Amino acid sequence: MMQRIDFIKDYGIFRNYTKSDAKDFGRLNLIYGWNGSGKSTLTSLFEQIENHQFIRYPESTFSIKTIDGIVINKENIAANNMNIKVFNQSFVNKNIDWNSSVKSILLIAQEKIIEKKKLEDLKKSFETKNKELIKTQKDNEKLTSDIQKFLTDAARRTKTSLQVIDTSDSRFLSYNRTKLEGFINSNTNEINKDGAILNINEVSNLTKAANPTQKPQINIIAPHIDQILLKRAQDRLNELFKQSVTNKVIEHLKNNQTTQAWVLHGLDINKDSEYCEFCGSKISQERIDELNAHFNDEYKKFSETLDRAKSWLQDQFIEVINVNDIDIYDEYKENLKGSASLLKQEAEKINNEIKEWSKLLDEKIKNPFNVSMIAIEIKEDFFKEFNKRSEEINTSIKLHNKKTSDFKKETTKVKSQLESHYAASEVKSFDYFRKVSNRDNEIKNLDKLSDELKKIQEEIRVIENSLSNETIAADIFNKHLHGFLGRSELSLQFNKSKNGYEILRDNKLGHAPNLSEGEKTAIALIYFITKLTENDNKISDSILVFDDPVSSFDSNHLFHSYSFIKTYCHEAKQLFLLTHNFTFFKLARDWFNTNNRNRRNKEKPANAFFYTIEPSAITPRSSSLCNADASLIDYNSEYHYIFETLYKHKEHPRLTREQAFFTANLSRKLLESFLNFKYPRHRSDLSQLMDVAAKGCVAFDGHKKEKVYRFINKYSHSAVIEINEDIAENLIGEGTNVIGDIFSWIEEIDKIHHDEMVSICRPQV
Repeated sequence: MMQRIDFIKDYGIFRNYTKSDAKDFGRLNLIYGWNGSGKSTLTSLFEQIENHQFIRYPESTFSIKTIDGIVINKENIAANNMNIKVFNQSFVNKNIDWNSSVKSILLIAQEKIIEKKKLEDLKKSFETKNKELIKTQKDNEKLTSDIQKFLTDAARRTKTSLQVIDTSDSRFLSYNRTKLEGFINSNTNEINKDGAILNINEVSNLTKAANPTQKPQINIIAPHIDQILLKRAQDRLNELFKQSVTNKVIEHLKNNQTTQAWVLHGLDINKDSEYCEFCGSKISQERIDELNAHFNDEYKKFSETLDRAKSWLQDQFIEVINVNDIDIYDEYKENLKGSASLLKQEAEKINNEIKEWSKLLDEKIKNPFNVSMIAIEIKEDFFKEFNKRSEEINTSIKLHNKKTSDFKKETTKVKSQLESHYAASEVKSFDYFRKVSNRDNEIKNLDKLSDELKKIQEEIRVIENSLSNETIAADIFNKHLHGFLGRSELSLQFNKSKNGYEILRDNKLGHAPNLSEGEKTAIALIYFITKLTENDNKISDSILVFDDPVSSFDSNHLFHSYSFIKTYCHEAKQLFLLTHNFTFFKLARDWFNTNNRNRRNKEKPANAFFYTIEPSAITPRSSSLCNADASLIDYNSEYHYIFETLYKHKEHPRLTREQAFFTANLSRKLLESFLNFKYPRHRSDLSQLMDVAAKGCVAFDGHKKEKVYRFINKYSHSAVIEINEDIAENLIGEGTNVIGDIFSWIEEIDKIHHDEMVSICRPQV
C-alpha cells in the first residue's frame, strides 16, 4: 500500500509539491478536484508505477513511500512490486478501439482443478520469494547505506588528518568517499596485512617526512676506521719499543732522561763554541768526545724515527662530525643524533687507546734505551661499533639525499603510507571488508532470487495461458453490463480473428457503431473491473485507482457507477477515487464515512481519508494535494461548499493575486448557481443574468454590478476583459469589498436564503 507522496517535482502541474500537513493515505482515499486541477496528472504517475516505466515527464522527480518503508522513485520504478491497477482515459485508449474491437480478457476456467492448484502454489512460492527479495533488498540497502556513510565519515576524518601534513596537496584538499573507496580497493592487501596500522612514533615520523619543504643535499660522510691500519701501527710501535742503539753509554745520562735530553739539546747549541752557554766555562775536547760517543748518529736517527712516529700517531686521533651543522629532514633527525652520540662514545674509546700509545711513545722518545714498553692492541669491538654507528649516520644522510633527489616521489610515497595507515585504522574499526563481503553476497543472492522469480513468473504465465478462457470473461462482462445499463441490447462477443471482443448491438454481427458517451464510459468501467480478476488476480491484493469514472454519465448512470465500484471494489487492498463531480464525491464520501464510523464502533482507527487537489492561480500554476476542507466533507452540495469558502474570504483586509483568482472563480460559480436558480430564463449568459437580477435592487446599483462583473472576468477562467494593471491592482485591493457586495446582493434578492446559508457557515450569527 502507498503511505504517502513525499514530493513531486516538475511533473506536469505538480511543479513543486512537497508533503506538508496532508494526512497519510488510508485504505480508502477520496480526492476531489475541479477540472484542470491535476487529477489526471496524478493518476498518470500511478499509471507509470503500474507499467514499471517512467516515460512521461522524464526529467521530473518524485518520491512515494509504501507502508513497508520502501521508497519508489524514478530510479527504481522499473523494479517496484506494487500490484496497482489504474482506470483512466489512457487505460481506455489502450484497451478499447471504439471502431474495431476490445482487447481480450483472460479468466481462469474453474474446471481445471489440478492446474489451478499448481498455479496457486506457484503464486505462493512467488510471494514467499518476493518477500525474501524485498527483505534482502532492504537489508542490502541498509548495509550499503551504512558502508557509504562510513566511507563519507572516514574520508572526512582522513582528509582532516592528511591536510595537517600538507594543505597544498590537491588530492587531500578534495579527499572524499570516492577517493577513499578507490584507495581501499587498490590497496586491499597492504591494508589487510599485519602492521598496516602504525604506532604513534611511526605516524609521527611519517608525518614529519611528509613535510612539503625540500632541503639541499648533504655532502658530509662519516668516516670508517681501518682496523688493520691501526693494528699495523701497534705492531710497528712495539718494534720501536723493543729497539735500542749501540753506543758508549754515559750511565748518568742513561739513567736520567731529563738530564740526557737537556745535555743533547745543549750539545747541539754549543757545537760551534768552546765555552758553555750555560756556565761560561770552557768545554774540554775530551768532554765533547765523550758526549758525542753517547749521542752518536744511530741514536739521532732512531730519535728522528720516534719523532716521526709521534707525529703520525697524532694524526690518528678521531675527530667526530658535528651533527648540529647538518640540515637533515626531520624524520631522520632523531636517528642521526642517536647514532652520532654513540659514535662519539666509540671514538673516545679508540682515542683513549691511541692516547696510551702516545704516552708510551713519549717515554720512548725520552729514553730510547728503554725496551720494556708494550703497546696494547685496541679491541676489535671498538672498531665494529664505531663503523656501525658511522654507517648509521651515512644511511640517514643517503636517505635524506635520495628524498631530495626525487622529492615529490618520496613525499607521495610517505603520504600513501599515512593514507594506508588511516584507511587500515578505519577499516578495522568498522569491520569494512566483512561488511562489503556480506553486501556483495547479498547482491549475488538478489540476482539469484530475481532469476528464480522470473522463472516462476514464466511458469505462472504458461499455466495461466493454458487455463485462461476468453468466453468466461465475455459472459461475466455481459452480465455486469446488462445490469449496469438496465437493458441487454449491448454485449461483448470474442472474435478469434481479431484476438479480442466485438461490441454487438442487438446481437448483430460487426462492431456496434454510434455508441453514446454514457455507453462508452459504462463499457470501459465494467471492462476495467472485469479485467481486474484476469490471470487469477485478486482484488483484495490490488491497489485500485479511478480517475473520474463518472465524467460522462447522466445522473442515473452516476449512481450505477458508484454502486458498481462499491460492490466489486470494496475489498481492494487500497482504493483511490478521484473526481470533479460533487454528487459522486458525496456518494463516495458517505460510503467512506460509514466505514470510519463502523471502525470507531469496533475501536479501530479510521482508514478512509479525504483530500482535495488545489492548483495555485498564479502563472505558471502548480498543484498540491491537501486535506479536504471540513465544509467539503460536512455539506451535501457543492453550492454549500462554495458559499462557505467564499464567505470566509469576506473578512480578509486585502486579497493576494492568488486569492483574487481563486475567489473570482468561486464568485462566478456562486452567482451562476444562485442566479440560474432565481432567474432560469436567462441561464445562457451571466451578464444578462446579472442585469436581470440587478433590476429593482437599491443597494446593489449599476456601479457595484459593473465592479463585480469586472472582478469575476478579470480573474476567473472564463472570458477575460482586458484591463490595465493599475485597474487590476485596484480590483485586488477592493477584492474583499467586491465579495462583500456579492453577499449583500444575494441578501437583497433573497434575504431568507442568505440568512439560512450564513447560519450554516457561522452558527453564531
